[in-house]
Amino acid sequence: MLLARTLDDKFAGLYRAGKIHGGVFLGRGQEALSVSVGLALRKGDVFAPLIRDQAGRLAFGEPILDAVRTYLGSTLGPMRGR
Repeated sequence: MLLARTLDDKFAGLYRAGKIHGGVFLGRGQEALSVSVGLALRKGDVFAPLIRDQAGRLAFGEPILDAVRTYLGSTLGPMRGR
């Protein structure tokens, strides 16, 4: 949960600095539920998180680099810049 909050804070700072375009939807205050779900899932389970479930994606095992690439709109991220 600390990692998720730290990333949320970084994303908020990048957004305020104009480095993230579009919206940034932070999960502050929702981490406990999201992390609990992410930790309960097993390999092969389907996890379809909502926009504020960054903590759950990290708990499920999404690499931090992929999370950052997604927020920055990088074509190298799992969303391919979309």
